Amino acid sequence: MMSGKVTTFYSFKGGNGRSMSMANVAWALATNGERVLAIDWDLEAPGLHRYFHPFLRDPEQVKTPGLVDHIWSYIQYRANTSIKPSDLSELAKADEIVQELDLPLRKSKGVLHFIGAGRQDEHYSAKVGGLDWPTFYGRFGGRTYLDALLDWARGHYTHILIDSRTGVADTAGVCTTQLPDSLVLFLVYNRQSIEGTAAVAQSIVRTRREAHKPPIEMLVCPSRVEERGTVDAARRYAVNRLAPALQQQRTMLASEIRRNEIRHYPWCAFEEKLAVFEDEPDERGSLLDAMHILAWRVAGSDSRRKIKPIAFDNETIQRYWRRAAFDDPRLAELEDLSTSAATEIVAKLVPWLEEALETPDDRVDWLGRLAEACVERTAALGETMDPDAADFLSDAGVDLARIVHEREGRDFRTRLASIFQSRSDYLQQRGNLMSALEIAQEAVSLYGRDKTGLAQWRQVRAMERVAELQDALGASDQAINTYRTMVERSEHLSHRELPLGGEIEGLRARRLLAEALLTRGEAAEALLALEPAIRYLPNYQKMSRLRDSGEIANIVGLYVEVAMAIDLERGREAMMRARALFPDIAEARGARASLERRLMMAQAEGLRRSGHPLEALRALDALDDENRRSVAALETRASILLDLNRPAEAQRFLMEAVARGGASLSASTLSLVERAVTGTRDPILLMEMILNQRSARRSPAESAELLRLMGRVARFLPKESAQIIRALKKHLAADPHGRTIVHGGDLS
Repeated sequence: MMSGKVTTFYSFKGGNGRSMSMANVAWALATNGERVLAIDWDLEAPGLHRYFHPFLRDPEQVKTPGLVDHIWSYIQYRANTSIKPSDLSELAKADEIVQELDLPLRKSKGVLHFIGAGRQDEHYSAKVGGLDWPTFYGRFGGRTYLDALLDWARGHYTHILIDSRTGVADTAGVCTTQLPDSLVLFLVYNRQSIEGTAAVAQSIVRTRREAHKPPIEMLVCPSRVEERGTVDAARRYAVNRLAPALQQQRTMLASEIRRNEIRHYPWCAFEEKLAVFEDEPDERGSLLDAMHILAWRVAGSDSRRKIKPIAFDNETIQRYWRRAAFDDPRLAELEDLSTSAATEIVAKLVPWLEEALETPDDRVDWLGRLAEACVERTAALGETMDPDAADFLSDAGVDLARIVHEREGRDFRTRLASIFQSRSDYLQQRGNLMSALEIAQEAVSLYGRDKTGLAQWRQVRAMERVAELQDALGASDQAINTYRTMVERSEHLSHRELPLGGEIEGLRARRLLAEALLTRGEAAEALLALEPAIRYLPNYQKMSRLRDSGEIANIVGLYVEVAMAIDLERGREAMMRARALFPDIAEARGARASLERRLMMAQAEGLRRSGHPLEALRALDALDDENRRSVAALETRASILLDLNRPAEAQRFLMEAVARGGASLSASTLSLVERAVTGTRDPILLMEMILNQRSARRSPAESAELLRLMGRVARFLPKESAQIIRALKKHLAADPHGRTIVHGGDLS
């Protein structure tokens, strides 16, 4: 178990290189094998992300939530929910706001993760301004919450670096007095900076002593130092003022301050740029050299070896720096398209893509971003785009991505795999399942070529789409084998190899395998697949995150459904076991109610299978009104009524499910519809399903399924329904854009 060191970088005034130094120290530690988390706690003037710009997926931080968003989520949760003190550690976990920097590390175990100040949108200033720290501490247990946040970080990283706000504001006090194990005090050699730093240092020492906390290790770093001979008087003044505050001997402090001085590097004033992009690794006296020396001192007794600059080939360094360049206006325009309408996106992307394919020697960063935009935008908005334009953008976008991969090699491999997944999504929407499967398998293969833990986790996640497509194509044996591989590979990954928040994925893989087995009627095998997950849950940390609590509810609910499918007695035992697990998810809003509904419906299904349909209906009646009218409950009730030979009532409940907009086109639902229509000899349910308000989003594959269903039920309907059936078939034979998806011969 890690126990990371927390170091705050603080300055009384701004403009002295504090953020620049912290960013470079983070780089130095990470490239030397440390696990580093950098936190931008300067909420009023965030800027640390600019130094990490070339390595971030969201360089401008306009999409990614950060520290202030995390704190507000906690406050809003506390305002509406009573919690136990033991729950704070779960609520404080920051997995969801951590950003992984894409560093050019191949063999090093080092990582650099980043928590930004917050999403830089129009609401950011209001969120920061509205955060009243005394109220946060007094009413919402802010001190305990932040301690829990840092405890979480210590468990995942060897070094946690905090970029603090300047001055003596509340947030600065939190960062300098409450949280850190050590403090790096930046100052410049002028009277105001020295006096302010001395006063803050004295306050920290006094506050820690009064709170009976151990003293903080403090490192004084004068920055922007001109020729050393010109600052002797200022240095002596700094020593005389700081020695009493730090309770250090003057001679020792004078030696330390001289050793820690960072001279003035004029190029730093021009742009936020890590030293690795400017200096050679073997250049003595460079900023890069100075920052690695500072990193070694920050590591202190935790570092058993010298922190040295790591040499990267110039091409790699320049490639990363080009990502942060602002000399190509197309990149800015491409970013702006993320919120544009489909017509505007097509108007911009089509000519850009045509030009890129004609000139594939253009800037590789531009070509890569363009390929991603073309494929990802069509996957997200394909149904609202002109179909021919969408086909071109998705297909040719993949061609361009392959060209970029040929030029960039392994540096573009993960991005190419992600593009393949988006392409597969688009092809699946279009009903081209075989092609969707082939490119999804390519994505899995690409991830498999990288042996890092993160790549293997991504490979497991990519296998899920492969299995879904195999099942949709009728290859259920292949799908189940793929799910089994997911389970096996998930369990070979240690928690340290998983991304933050990824511990649930092994359990999720078991749930997917069990669902596939249950669909094939192999309930006993499904139960065997689920049992290890159920046994593990009591040891799983209590979940406060909605995603994890929802997944746990899915696992437990499926466990009861599988047991009910075997026999009623085993199902009842499983329900008792499931309810014993309730406390583990009870605090997650909605999770307990959702699970209770699922258990009651599983009980109803078990009673139906066991030949007790009336008891099954009573179990459904025990649900509250909202859950009783859920789509799943309506379909379960319809199934029971059909078993009771009451098709008219069953049809009424299926029509309500359609009206509520949730009736799926799964095999089980279509079977219910077929039984209801043939039992009533009335096509009204088919009309509702085909003409309802959601039909515009129906995929070609779903339309084809409905056509096949109509072909099966047509002979059971009265002759006067023939005209209705023909009209419905004609409606289904074209997609929302008017293109024929089923040929005339298939309409009979």
